[in-house]
Order: sequence, then C-alpha cells, then structure tokens
Amino acid sequence: MKQVADWEDRQAAAAALEQHRQQELRHWQLLHERDERQLIELRQEIERIAGMLLEESESAKPPLAA
Repeated sequence: MKQVADWEDRQAAAAALEQHRQQELRHWQLLHERDERQLIELRQEIERIAGMLLEESESAKPPLAA
C-alpha cells in the first residue's frame, strides 16, 4: 500500500509541476505576443519618421538648373 501512496504522491507532484510549467509557458507566450506587437509599432513609427525626413530633405534641395 505504501508503494501505491508513493506513486500517487509522485503523480500529484508531476501534475502540479506540469500545470505550473503550462502557466509559465502561457505567461511567456503572452509576453512574446506583446513584444511582437510593440516591435511592429516601432517599425511603423521608424518608417513614418524616415518618410518625413526624406520628404523634408527633398523639399530642402535647391531646384536643378536646366
């Protein structure tokens, strides 16, 4: 009977550990998703600023003499 109780204890501990690992995995997945969204937003902002700078430099150029 002791062996059965030990086995049940190990099974319960393994199940608790697996649940904890699954929760931790979900936590990291959510952080990754948030980071991906932020990266997309930053890239869009960089593209927007780069476009503004290009437009600004184009308008600051003197016209070419023909």
